[in-house]
Amino acid sequence: MKNDPVFEDFSVEVKKIEEEAESILKEANQKKEELITEAKTDSVSMIEKKQSMAEHQKKEKIAKQRHEISEEKTQLIKDNTKDIELLRKNSKKKIPEAVEFILKQVDKEIEEM
Repeated sequence: MKNDPVFEDFSVEVKKIEEEAESILKEANQKKEELITEAKTDSVSMIEKKQSMAEHQKKEKIAKQRHEISEEKTQLIKDNTKDIELLRKNSKKKIPEAVEFILKQVDKEIEEM
């Protein structure tokens, strides 16, 4: 049977099919490894891009908050300055009354002596 030409042709065909299958498997495994490597590279790149975007957004938010705080601080200083000036103005108006009151108290004390 080994010398049968049909058997030999069949055996040669099976061997060719096995070699082709091995070649296809090898190529598929190589492609799989390439895809895995590419996916890893892409995922690292995507993570780095997302981190960069997050860092940029964080910096923008911090800058915006600092600006808002600065504006609020400026407004508070302006408001407080107005209040201080108003207090000074009102205090100056009352100085003559206070002086008059003190002088009367001193005169009263002197008279009682």
